Amino acid sequence: MYNSDNLMMCLRNSRRRGSEERCNSQKENSRFHRLSKTSLALTCCALSLLQTAPAQDPWPEKGRTVNRLGRCDWPGPSVPVLAYKVRFEDDPVPNLIECNPLIDARGRVYITGRSKLARIDGSDGRIIYQRDLAYYPGEQLSLKDGRLFFAGGNFFYCFDANTGNTIWTVYSPRGPQYGQVVDDRGVVYNSSGYSVLARRTSDGSIIWEHSGQPDFVFGAPSLNESKDTVFVPPGDRIQARRTSDGSLNWANNIGRQAFGASPVENGKIYVGSADWNLYCFDVVTGQEIWRFYGERSDRNGVALASDGTIYFCTDSGGDDHIYAISPNGTELWRCYFPYGWSPHQAPTVAGDGTIYVTLTEAVQQLGKCLSISAAGQILWTVDFPQKTVASPTIAPDGTMYVACSDKYLYAFRDWQNAIPADYQLLKGSLTSGNLTDVEQSDDRYMVLSSKPAGPVIGRSDTIEANFQSTLLDPHLASMEIVLESGSPAPNITQTVKLRRKASSAYDTVSVTNVTFLDHSLHISIPNPERYVQEFTNKVYLKLIYNPSGLGCGNTFQVRLDQIQTKVKFRLP
Repeated sequence: MYNSDNLMMCLRNSRRRGSEERCNSQKENSRFHRLSKTSLALTCCALSLLQTAPAQDPWPEKGRTVNRLGRCDWPGPSVPVLAYKVRFEDDPVPNLIECNPLIDARGRVYITGRSKLARIDGSDGRIIYQRDLAYYPGEQLSLKDGRLFFAGGNFFYCFDANTGNTIWTVYSPRGPQYGQVVDDRGVVYNSSGYSVLARRTSDGSIIWEHSGQPDFVFGAPSLNESKDTVFVPPGDRIQARRTSDGSLNWANNIGRQAFGASPVENGKIYVGSADWNLYCFDVVTGQEIWRFYGERSDRNGVALASDGTIYFCTDSGGDDHIYAISPNGTELWRCYFPYGWSPHQAPTVAGDGTIYVTLTEAVQQLGKCLSISAAGQILWTVDFPQKTVASPTIAPDGTMYVACSDKYLYAFRDWQNAIPADYQLLKGSLTSGNLTDVEQSDDRYMVLSSKPAGPVIGRSDTIEANFQSTLLDPHLASMEIVLESGSPAPNITQTVKLRRKASSAYDTVSVTNVTFLDHSLHISIPNPERYVQEFTNKVYLKLIYNPSGLGCGNTFQVRLDQIQTKVKFRLP
């Protein structure tokens, strides 16, 4: 290609050359312009390809990735604010919703009930479409290249994700179907009864099939990172099959059935079995590396943190808990759930290491979502009116989606990312390790601190009890102190004080008598911002009990059943 110096030299030489040289120079100039135009066209084409390259769907599979890691690279809500809830199925009869919500590259959410498929705008909860389903699709959808894949009844389906219309349906009368996984080569692998199949995503035709498994395949298949091996759990064993032709690479015994999808990472696969063990196998050889006894663990998948920590839950319907297990198979910690509450699917691990897990309560048929720190401490809980079975899904903007058996999809944003319309549940404190919303006549309040503190025992002198709450925002519209207390002794004076901002002095906000009967006190605090400390956003509360009429040396007792600090924040 010519540069400017070469072109100028050609122009000078053309004066001394004959017509032949001038003609050659013109040809070279013409060639220069043609090459320049070609380079420009190629550059524009490359830029166009880069600009039109499709964005990746952030949550296209159960467990998010084809190797079922159960984690994302972004954080979830540190303090959840209910942005909206949307009914994705009209049937009022409560049913278990086992399908994890999926999210595409434009933030649309996909969820199925017992007989509906819904596409929802994640920004505001608007339903884009609903489609009737002939059969219950079970606990899994898969999203790939604008198509949705799922099984239902004796059929396997492919829907257009943009329109919700059917692209193809194939008859698959092989028994219960527990999930599928889609690779980058246009192949979907699904387990169906006693069979494992590979199908073309273009038309559902079978590439290979291996039937005659020793038992039903109860868990969804997983792929390794290179996508050359698919793992399926038929009966009491785990199998590794080559994706090229389905031939068996290895198989190993796991005692009893594996019900959850098994994550694969760094040359290892982790399989939770109904024999109460978590198994770790080498993905190439199938050799058992270690096993961890999980004490009543059953039917649960496994999630892997980015630092290699393995999270694994028990599911006995009683004293259940979550384990944190090191990469070498030793217990790091365990965190107990409220008694009678059990998980049914794998936890979800956010990018900051926080763990989110859904629970159900069998007697009252209720649901709950817990946030647990990477150190094993419960940070907050959110309660639901029906069971919550499916694992939470977290969008890149931090929104957490939870599907409930009441046929609503609940969307929670972090309080710092919430818009004013989301403040129907308001920001609160993590002091007590538990956030609870309390219904009020005009709005909703958030319980900042809820502490069972008694009994408090003292002699005939004064008793003091000190409490503090840390607010996440200093701008308060109102504050209310709620005390539930009592005393077997008569004539106990209860004084409530709050510490002033930028001062060590306390203001008295209430003086009452506590009798031997249950005593309930609600104190509305005027101008509450004057009691929020600068920089720390702390509220300091002091309770003082003074007896009267007691003899010298006598003791008295105050039963402080509950103390709550409730606030309503001013909207920005």
